[in-house]
Amino acid sequence: MIEDGYTSPTIEVDGKKVFKSRSEWDFSYTNLNFKVISCIINELSYNEFHKVMNITCAKEMRNYLEVTHEGTNEIKNSKINMFTQDFESIRLLPNESIDEFLNMFKSITNNLQSLIKVIT
Repeated sequence: MIEDGYTSPTIEVDGKKVFKSRSEWDFSYTNLNFKVISCIINELSYNEFHKVMNITCAKEMRNYLEVTHEGTNEIKNSKINMFTQDFESIRLLPNESIDEFLNMFKSITNNLQSLIKVIT
């Protein structure tokens, strides 16, 4: 459902798409769309809900939330590059404890993993 998005029920008449009358609708896709939207909304905070409350298509809602939280591919790639640079240049400084160093290391690796980049 999320991959394809919701489309209004139509039929082809004389080579043109015409909306079906309500009595001809197959509600299975409509119900599925609303179930997916309900699942998404149940996991949102109050502020996030107000950003997406007028979106009626599960795919549009997912795409909006994905761009809002993860950014576009361009932003994602720039974050990956930034964290990769941080990872490659991390060094234990003379006045730094092992715990501080490990916390910094874990922070960088967690950020990279959240952007789906495996470190080997």
